Amino acid sequence: MSDLENKFLELAEKREAAKQVLKDTQEEFDQLMQDIGVGSMFQDAGGVVYQIEVPKGSFISYPQIGYKRTRGKEGDPSSGGTFLGKKEAKENGFNV
Repeated sequence: MSDLENKFLELAEKREAAKQVLKDTQEEFDQLMQDIGVGSMFQDAGGVVYQIEVPKGSFISYPQIGYKRTRGKEGDPSSGGTFLGKKEAKENGFNV
């Protein structure tokens, strides 16, 4: 495997782990914001001010390039999502 491929795999692992952290904490985070209350404002020790709000929309990112992979990692859903099919991987000479 090339250095570029190794670096890609390292960053892919980090990004997938970060997405999982966001997913795992979303429910509790939403509940905390509900408990604090819409319109509430507060300041952290560093001087940054936060306000709880109802968003006017969602940010959607459309990257210029991406990747998909076969399932097989712990926590992968059994269906749904954008994954590379094992059939296609096998047809391209990979042993999966």
